[in-house]
Amino acid sequence: MNRFRASDSSWKEKVATLAVAGAMKAKVKLGMGLKETSQRHQKRNINNCLKKLHKLAKELQGSQKLVQDSDTDPTN
Repeated sequence: MNRFRASDSSWKEKVATLAVAGAMKAKVKLGMGLKETSQRHQKRNINNCLKKLHKLAKELQGSQKLVQDSDTDPTN
């Protein structure tokens, strides 16, 4: 809108500026703006990743315990 108000802009620039601004406003009204669902998906993906990391950490702790037990076991 700054080009529309500028005194050194031609009438063609002013028309183009108004057309672009109108198109952007129409897109927002029609619902083509930023949607919140993309943020929800991102949060869900992070939660799934954290769950998988937690599961992996538990498995690693279990395998570490088995190795320690086999090192101290005199039957081997």
